[in-house]
Amino acid sequence: LLMDCYQKRDKVAMIVFRNAKAEIVLQPTSSVEHAARRLQEIPTGGKTPLSAGLLESYELIQRHAKKAPETRFLLVLVTDGRANQALSDLPVKEEVRRIARLIGELPHTDTVVVDTENKTSFLAANLALPLAAELDADYYTIENLKADYLVELVQKNKTN
Repeated sequence: LLMDCYQKRDKVAMIVFRNAKAEIVLQPTSSVEHAARRLQEIPTGGKTPLSAGLLESYELIQRHAKKAPETRFLLVLVTDGRANQALSDLPVKEEVRRIARLIGELPHTDTVVVDTENKTSFLAANLALPLAAELDADYYTIENLKADYLVELVQKNKTN
């Protein structure tokens, strides 16, 4: 996926959400090497502030859309859909829904949700699917998504 971005002169950014916050760990860049390094360093674990990650994504897209309104954006959200850390006094699920609807309304923005939840688990909650619906996003499970298919998906979304 990064190589495809490099060849097409696209930019990639990465936002990580964990513990109590979301953080842009890679500002939009065309540097494949820099992006690959950052991918290897991504920390995991702790609480899941999904609202914070979605809000940070929304704001990043908004900032860059103001600078270049003709830009097309593709948000790839890799998540199990579980959220347990709110930003406001709203119930966390309602907060996630509201921010997801804002992202779903962004012009020139396509969204893909990659569900990382183990679907064979007795405790599978299937929370990423309704999130994808709120985002008006394409939905894939991690098991069904191969690297070549993801590149094809990104290319398809860029031409729409």
